[in-house]
Amino acid sequence: MSAVATVAPRARTRGALGWIALVAGLLLVSLIGGLFVYGGYAQRGILDPESAGPDGTRAVVRVLEQQGVRVSVARDRGAAERALGAGDATLVVPDAPMLSDDGLRDLSDRARHVVLIDPRTRSLDVLLNGSSLGDFAPDIAVDAACDVPAAANARTARVGSLFVPGDGVRACFGSDGGYGLLTTAEDGRSVTAVDGLATLTNAMLPLDGNAALALGVLGQSERLVWYVPSPADADPGTAPPTLSDLTPPWVTPAIVLLLLAALVAAV
Repeated sequence: MSAVATVAPRARTRGALGWIALVAGLLLVSLIGGLFVYGGYAQRGILDPESAGPDGTRAVVRVLEQQGVRVSVARDRGAAERALGAGDATLVVPDAPMLSDDGLRDLSDRARHVVLIDPRTRSLDVLLNGSSLGDFAPDIAVDAACDVPAAANARTARVGSLFVPGDGVRACFGSDGGYGLLTTAEDGRSVTAVDGLATLTNAMLPLDGNAALALGVLGQSERLVWYVPSPADADPGTAPPTLSDLTPPWVTPAIVLLLLAALVAAV
């Protein structure tokens, strides 16, 4: 009897330790994942101007530089504002959810030309007079079918995401009821939206008229500021998102359940 009594607690202890190890592993994975994603690692290659990966955009930056455009990479809002303060420039803006509407307007107002390369409905609405996201174009070349110089010179392009133009917004590359390029211009300033993943990346740049479109849209000024948002770029007085805010919602309940299971196994 004593042998049986001794084995049972040991088995329960081993089982509890196994559950605890599983919980610890899950916590470690979630923490590392959060650090990678929100520390910039996971997103570094996507539309990053210094990335040579297929979803990076180093190739278009090199081509622009060969054409005499001075490219500055700004990895936070402050750096972008300082670079734009040096004179007229084109500002490249990817998706920046940490910026408020006013923050997005303020940053954009500092540039002569603004190019949204990963636009969402909010940025389209704020900067392109109520425009919005539409569907996706087929993975084929789409005719420009407009007289906007950058688009007309490209003739065709792969456009990816489609947009629905707001009032007074010019549209090119029409497909399935939407358009692959939107633009407005007033008093020598312009705002343009394209799907950079379909047009500007290292993998997509050589296809059809993508390179010509990229040069036409991004090469409007002698200087280009490529803004890479940081989680700390929230407006003053607005706290940046914490790791708990950014953790996927399933993580906390899963950890609680595993902890309860570990406690039950230890009893």
